[in-house]
Amino acid sequence: MIFTRITQAGFAFPTFENREFNASNGWNENWGTGTTMTWTNTLAYNTTFAENHALQVLVGYEAIQGKYRNIGGSLANYFTDNINAWYLSTGLADPGSRVVFSNGSQSALASAFAKVDYTFADKYLVSATIRRDGSSNFGNENTVFFQHLALAGGQARKHSYRILIGLSDLKLRFGYGITGNQRVPGGNAFDRFGGGPSSTFYDINGANNAIVTGYALTNRGNPNTKWEQNISTNAGVDVSLWEGKINLVVDVYNRTIDGLLFPAANPGTAGTAAPAFVNIGKMTNTGVDLGLDYKNRISRDLTIDLGLTFSQYRNEIVSIDGSSTSFFPAGFDSRIGVVGINQLGASISSFYGFTADGLFRSDAEVESHAEQDGASVGRIRFKDIDGFDDDGKLTGIPDGVIDDADKGVIGDPHPDFVAGLTLGFTFKNFDFSAFLFSSVGNEVFNYNKVFDVFGLFNSNVRKDLLTESFSATNPNGTYPLLDVDDTFSQVPSSFYVEDASYVRLKTLQIGYTFPKMGKTFSSLRIYVQGQNLFTLTGYSGLDPAPSNFGVQDGINGDQWNGYDFGNYPANKIFMFGVNAAF
Repeated sequence: MIFTRITQAGFAFPTFENREFNASNGWNENWGTGTTMTWTNTLAYNTTFAENHALQVLVGYEAIQGKYRNIGGSLANYFTDNINAWYLSTGLADPGSRVVFSNGSQSALASAFAKVDYTFADKYLVSATIRRDGSSNFGNENTVFFQHLALAGGQARKHSYRILIGLSDLKLRFGYGITGNQRVPGGNAFDRFGGGPSSTFYDINGANNAIVTGYALTNRGNPNTKWEQNISTNAGVDVSLWEGKINLVVDVYNRTIDGLLFPAANPGTAGTAAPAFVNIGKMTNTGVDLGLDYKNRISRDLTIDLGLTFSQYRNEIVSIDGSSTSFFPAGFDSRIGVVGINQLGASISSFYGFTADGLFRSDAEVESHAEQDGASVGRIRFKDIDGFDDDGKLTGIPDGVIDDADKGVIGDPHPDFVAGLTLGFTFKNFDFSAFLFSSVGNEVFNYNKVFDVFGLFNSNVRKDLLTESFSATNPNGTYPLLDVDDTFSQVPSSFYVEDASYVRLKTLQIGYTFPKMGKTFSSLRIYVQGQNLFTLTGYSGLDPAPSNFGVQDGINGDQWNGYDFGNYPANKIFMFGVNAAF
């Protein structure tokens, strides 16, 4: 059993320095407790027969139950910010701001599983796993079978044949498996109700001096939602040359995600209740991973350890349930309109908007261009790509009007490839290691341009906006004309999308191991280490690899990759350490 207790409390000071400042203060407290109980039973059987045959069998059953409960409250507009007043007392703050709440959740997972491993002559390996899982996050009938099969064979060193000179070891691998994802809010299968004074209480008697308690549907349920399934097939080869000095690992794979879990938006007539997670479609990931390393003792004092990794994949949404050809991600309220899309034939987490075509640099360009709202010299020009027919369907032909027909996929965060380089050396008592990582072809939707280029809230902007904006004296400027009335250029477009390819020194470490020092230490080593010491990139933001932390608690995080919302960048860290053994 695992018992957890979470306590959160904090005083919120006025934030006059923020773009959207808050002039009031406040105190909030949250107390949560949770228990997770796990009951596991297994039975194992191992045997060897006929000398070359080895068999291992494992069967088991596991049940997991979790319960969580939370209570909290807050008050605002305290008459003092003294730490001694940080309590939920209406005598210290505005009684009308009082908020009190309590909530809870529970979940359960039941699993039965079996695993068989068979080895022949320490050369051929077969491993198979099957399990059946039922989750309380889904309806009663939606249990599912998962399975995994792995085959491997090789080990040339144990046989007289050698395919290549210097071949020490060779292993061929094949695997097939189905795994599942149940990450949806607890109780997704059922309608859930709630409310509060500002949302469901109502002066139903018309007295104008009292409101009646009420509740409403807050979350819609769907008992037909099922497990998201990851169907994976992979093949690989491991090669070792010259007694392990050179090692090569190659893997190719295809993964199909079937039954993508997503909270598909309900029509407006369904009310304000949050939609249930449903199985909305299917996507594939196809790729190759390579790993090559070289290890060698050059001399008594010098050893070398070099490694190179390479990975490339292709992501594509191959089907969407129903008649839709796309769906929009949830979890972020954009100030400029829809910025993301998941579209049939494109990658997940694709960027959405108009295709920018430079700036209008003369009245003649404005007159000759398609009809575009707010078109004016110095503003962003958008491409006329498509049009609607009389039935509202796309024609595939430009129609001389810039409208929603011209919006589409304008980029995605998926790189053309990623690579890593590991460098390791030891010379006498000194050691050195470094790891460089590179991502090539990844793009970022730099949402920060809403603020630091278009100056939303009239606050600080980019330093080069002064010199690189279009003007009569700078007709070749790359930024739009400085114009407080230009709300047309800031709509979602490829102007926000940047190539964010980069090379980053992830770690660098230098160490020294002292010779044996008497009887006190059996070994003593000191080292200095740096992380994220430099990044080479053409991206204009703080970090070319922004995180999706904080978007809908990560539940739909894979649909918000590549968006720079101003999250904290990777830290540059310096460390000094000592490894000692006595």
